[in-house]
This record gives sequence, structure tokens and C-alpha cells, in this order.
Amino acid sequence: MTNIRALRQAGISGRRMDFNLLVKAHYENAYKTAYGLTNHREDAEDLVQETFLRAFRFFDTYDPNSPFEAWLNKIMKNAWIDEYRKSAKYKNSNLKFTSLDDTIKTKEGEVAIEVADDSLRPDEVVLLEERREQVKKALAELKPEFRDVLVLADIDGKSYEEIAKITNTNIGTVRSRIHRARNMIKEKLKD
Repeated sequence: MTNIRALRQAGISGRRMDFNLLVKAHYENAYKTAYGLTNHREDAEDLVQETFLRAFRFFDTYDPNSPFEAWLNKIMKNAWIDEYRKSAKYKNSNLKFTSLDDTIKTKEGEVAIEVADDSLRPDEVVLLEERREQVKKALAELKPEFRDVLVLADIDGKSYEEIAKITNTNIGTVRSRIHRARNMIKEKLKD
């Protein structure tokens, strides 16, 4: 896994050097992701360029202990959304936005928008927060090799192939660790 900590341990330092090495290591995957979003070569190239410009601009906010690719993908997704909103396709679409505070004019007159309140009750919020804390605690108790693959799979949504590449292990080991980690979490949360 390429991250700032590993680069610095190798004796490479400096913000620009760190960033350049990470760009080289992640450019190909960034382009593939961009192409998947845009389905057009030139648009994908533009999106990758905008993503890396934003990443460099905000590089001081990057946490070296977290995967660079996940941070970069979040920047790319936001850049793509921003660009889509500016595009003529978005502006010329039939999408109309209405504030929930506005009324809608119909043939019968004005009608207020009513939205069902599907928010959680206070007791449900407490139970949900308690469950989150239990899951966090159970995750923290796992050995790092199990916790890392479980987070990459179930929270970050990475494929087994991506996890194998990130963790520098084979796919069979990744599958085994994810399976074992899920079982360990289930066992810890049984109560």
C-alpha cells in the first residue's frame, strides 16, 4: 500500500515529492474511475486533472494513516458532481427543484407540500447509537489484518481484487480474512 508514511520511511520527504509519488502510483486507477464516471476519454482526462489539482491544493488535509486512493476517490466524486451540475445536460434537464417551504400551484389552488416524518424516535436513536458503539468496539478488538480487510470491504466497498492489491496479499487470503472477521464481529455482537 502506497501512503505517505511508507514513503517517508523510505527516506523520501517533502510535500511535493510525496504528492508526485502518490500521483504516479494512483494515476492509472484514477483514470479508470474517471472513465467509469464519464464514459468519455477526454472528459475522463479532464476529471483526473481536476481531481489531482484539488488533491494537491488540499494535500495538507490528507491523513497519511488512511488510504490515499479512498481520499482521492472522494475528491474525484465531488469534482464530477460539480462539473455535472455546471453542464448543459444538467441545466437543460427536466429536473425541477422545489423548496419544502414553498407551495405548489395546481388547478385546484395552492397546495402545501407535506412530507412524512420518517425520522427515528428518540429511543431508536439511542439504540442505534449504542449499536454503533458496540460495532466500533468490536472492530477495535479485531487484529489489524482482519479489521483492515473488513473496513475496506464493508465500509469502503472495495472489491476483493482491490483489497488484495491494497493489502499486498492474495485474493484467497482476503476472502478468508473477511469471512473470519465477519464471524468474529457476529460473535462479539451476539449479546
